[in-house]
Amino acid sequence: MSHPGLVVRENWQIDFPALSEEVDVSIIVCAYNKSEYTMQCLSALQDTLAVNTTTVEVILVDDASNDDTQEIFSTVRNLRYLRLDLNLGFLRAANFGARQAKGKYVLFLNNDTIPIGNWLDILKDTFYRHPNAAIVGSQLLYPNGIVQEAGGIIFNDATGWNYGKRFQGTDPRIGYERKVDYCSGASIMVRMDFWRNIGGFNEVYAPAYYEDTDLSFNAWNSGYEVWVQPQSRVIHYEGISHGTDESKGLKRYQVINAENFKKVWENNLQLHHQPNANKVWGAAHRHYRGSIIVFDEQIPMPDVDSGSLRMVEILLSLRRLNYHVTFVPVNGLRKFEYSDKLEAAGIEIFNIYAGHLDLIAERLPFLTAVWVCRPGPTKRFFDDYQSYFPGVPVIFDTIDLHFSRIRRQAMLERNEDLYRQSLMQEMIEFDLIGKSDATIVVSTAEEELLNARSKRQVFVLPNVHAENVYDVSPVDRSGLLFVGSFEHTPNVDAIEWMLAEIWPALRREFPKLTLRIVGAKPPVHLVEIAPEGVTFTGWLKELDEEYQNARIVIAPLRYGAGVKGKVGQAMAFGVPTVVTQIAAEGMQLTDGFNCLVAETSQDFVTAIGRLVSDDHLWESISRQGLEDVERNFGRTSMDRKIFSMLENVSDRRSKVNN
Repeated sequence: MSHPGLVVRENWQIDFPALSEEVDVSIIVCAYNKSEYTMQCLSALQDTLAVNTTTVEVILVDDASNDDTQEIFSTVRNLRYLRLDLNLGFLRAANFGARQAKGKYVLFLNNDTIPIGNWLDILKDTFYRHPNAAIVGSQLLYPNGIVQEAGGIIFNDATGWNYGKRFQGTDPRIGYERKVDYCSGASIMVRMDFWRNIGGFNEVYAPAYYEDTDLSFNAWNSGYEVWVQPQSRVIHYEGISHGTDESKGLKRYQVINAENFKKVWENNLQLHHQPNANKVWGAAHRHYRGSIIVFDEQIPMPDVDSGSLRMVEILLSLRRLNYHVTFVPVNGLRKFEYSDKLEAAGIEIFNIYAGHLDLIAERLPFLTAVWVCRPGPTKRFFDDYQSYFPGVPVIFDTIDLHFSRIRRQAMLERNEDLYRQSLMQEMIEFDLIGKSDATIVVSTAEEELLNARSKRQVFVLPNVHAENVYDVSPVDRSGLLFVGSFEHTPNVDAIEWMLAEIWPALRREFPKLTLRIVGAKPPVHLVEIAPEGVTFTGWLKELDEEYQNARIVIAPLRYGAGVKGKVGQAMAFGVPTVVTQIAAEGMQLTDGFNCLVAETSQDFVTAIGRLVSDDHLWESISRQGLEDVERNFGRTSMDRKIFSMLENVSDRRSKVNN
């Protein structure tokens, strides 16, 4: 009898791509009768291969079917059709097919499945992000789109649970890649070298059931990892092959092999796995060091502002340190282009307006810390959300000291209203510092300021900049570059000063000099008065080419706080900078060593002139800047600082609780 979701057609046209010598993935489909399901599976597979770039061979192992399977599939072009004379069962049929495979990876796909979209490329790409992965599984869906499985849990009595079963497909709890105990063999990709080293599926589990779980346990036991990739989606008609009654037919081997599995892995189960149905969230995430929840104003957009770039690097650092990470945008907006990338990197995203904070209760015992960014979200956290996280350490990430930035602007503009605003902001920030278990600032200057006025723990986490991958030379470079969003008022003031007082003098001395100003939402009044040689580009998604072409990066900031991302990014690309003391703050910059410092308009003209005309000076500052970024602002440094901070905060909270 056909499943109600099955699509049956009279004339299927299946023609796989021509086989090539080099194959990325060998896709193995094992079939015993049920030709209508096999046909639907292979037809869907053919459709997805048109939108995937992975090179494949498709192997159909006919496990001695007695329906029309041989008649239909033995003539399909570019399908490697392998027929067994005796019915061996899934496990032995799969092993037989894998022995014939020549791909770098072998992918087992049930014949009662329908792969969707670019499921294949997404599976393979997961191995590139996680070189220690031996197995990556798809998220399985029922035909109605409800989740069937997003990775599996094994309890210490050898029973299993399909995590995410009956969840909606959009549920954030299963939207991100993560390490799991096992993945169902209905759609799993396996490294071929690992597969061959362990000899394939263990035939003690023949004819079927628990062979995929045993394979995953072998991976973990061999020092590898098993991941579920929820962005690789496959529909699975559960129970089509063997039914659902565990008391009869092949399905009874699910009970038999649970006992076999328990005997083989008894020590591992008792040492590392939890009792059945006890703290399901913890059982599903037992491979993590701990769990961190991060609150910020919005989903970070790293190609828009340096604060977002820093936040993304912090999230990635927490993942490298093997923490489970949940990110909560307080404004509730998903911003799909950016949130999708975070989920692909293993970051869970919650929406406070969808009631997701109510889901915290099950994970509360496993929370390491709550990390709250900026004064606004932090105040809201203590006002509204703290009750969700009793006893969990709270870390206040200032991003920068807002009151300091506002006060500097007030002093520059001699603005009494701004000055009063800075006093109110100061009271708010020090109140939040007093309530938090630890406070993060981005510069040693801000650390010193807080240490002089507060006894609370203060940690410095500056911006992070990836190591430069380009050759650095002054040859074929020209012009000045300024980078910064104009939604940030210090950048508006900096360019107003640059165009009014610095640029006219520069052009008199260097008539062919150019200036490119890159940043979102440039003010109309500045664009309209842009003099000759000055170009406003607006926001650019990629900045590599800008930094590769620029001779000098300028940062004529007259007020601000924290560490300036534009300065660190320039140094990371090996481009010398001319900066004010405000722009240099927190970057450990020294005039003439790793930058040139200028305070007046004439100072800027002089410093820029030196770098325009002196290649030796240019190369010296470039080289030193690259070394300083690697030492102080690289990812390894960030990982070390975050790990030390979390250990310190946890130790202090433990002592208080005891």
